[in-house]
Amino acid sequence: MVLIQGMSKSAPQDLHRISASVSLPLTYALSQPAGPARELIILLHGFEQTGATIAEPLRTVLPARAAVLVPDGPFPIPRRAKSGEWKIGCAWFFYEAPLKRFAIDMQPAVRLIQEAVRASRLAHLPKRVIGFSQGGWLAPVLARELDQVVQVIGIGC
Repeated sequence: MVLIQGMSKSAPQDLHRISASVSLPLTYALSQPAGPARELIILLHGFEQTGATIAEPLRTVLPARAAVLVPDGPFPIPRRAKSGEWKIGCAWFFYEAPLKRFAIDMQPAVRLIQEAVRASRLAHLPKRVIGFSQGGWLAPVLARELDQVVQVIGIGC
């Protein structure tokens, strides 16, 4: 909640909310096998992480004949490292637990990943969706919106 000087915390009736269709960027990595891909695996990182965070530890255990799509969450989260420099992590959505509501729900991330799957030209393949932490919460929601999902895996979620 943004507080304006002179405005009390207990004045939610003064707050308004709208939704607008806007264009958001999505950065993603796509790796392809040497031969034809048999499936598409989508990896979803955790809160304040990036795609590389989940891709690197899973790289050696993913099937050799799979294409792997690894997006970064669309919402940047800047944080100061111990060294003093700023690092950028990402988020898929923002949930306000005390209020039991989404500040930003999962739909923008779902739509962006759907577009990345289309752009990859691999939408026809069977898909596995693997998510860690916040990405694990997103995984079944995304899977419901994609065709030919054969498996959803949540790690630490």
